[in-house]
Amino acid sequence: AELLKKKKAAREAMVMGLAVHAENGIFEATLATPPAEVVSELYPGGMVDALRKARGKARLVSDLGNLKQLSLGMIMFADDNNGSFPKDLGAIWTYVGSSGAVFRCPASRRSPPKSAGAVARGDCDYIYLKPGVNLNRIRSSSQEPIMITRPGLLMDNMVNVAYADGHVTSHSVKALAPRVRASLEKHHGRGWLRKLKAKK
Repeated sequence: AELLKKKKAAREAMVMGLAVHAENGIFEATLATPPAEVVSELYPGGMVDALRKARGKARLVSDLGNLKQLSLGMIMFADDNNGSFPKDLGAIWTYVGSSGAVFRCPASRRSPPKSAGAVARGDCDYIYLKPGVNLNRIRSSSQEPIMITRPGLLMDNMVNVAYADGHVTSHSVKALAPRVRASLEKHHGRGWLRKLKAKK
C-alpha cells in the first residue's frame, strides 16, 4: 500500500512538473527535475529514449521552419535592395514579422532577442555566411549556403542549412557538403569543424 501511494504521488507530481521525495513518511514536492528513477518508473523500457528522440526531432523540424522564414526574409530584402543580401541578420527583422523567436533555435535555452540591434550584435542562433553578397552574382543558388544553425544545439550533432534559393535541409556535421563546410571554415577559421567533431 505504501509503494502504491508513493507511485501515485510521483505520477501526480509529474503531471504538475514537480519532483517528489519522501523523508520520515512525509512527501514533499519541489519545482525541480524529477528523479531518474521516477521517470523510469512512469515510462518503462525504452520509452524515455523514445520521448527524448521525438522531442529532438520536433525541435529539428521547428528549426527548419525558422531557417525557411529567415531565408525568405533575406530574399525579400535582396529584392528591395538591388539583389544585395543584408550586412547582418538584424536588417531582416521587419521582413520576418519583427519577432525575436525566429532568430532563436527551438533547442536553445536562451531567451529570444528583443530587437533588430540585438540580432545584429550576434544574439542569434544562426550563422550568417553571405553578408552583403549580391544574389544575382551567385551562380548556383540551390547549392550556395547562406545560413546555418549553430552546431551543437540540435540532437545527434545535426545542423540545418538554408540556401540562396530559399530551400532548407538537415545534415550531420560529419556529412556537410564541401561548399557548406568551406563556408563554415571561412567564417570560423581553418580546422574549426575538426575541433567541433573531436568534442562530440
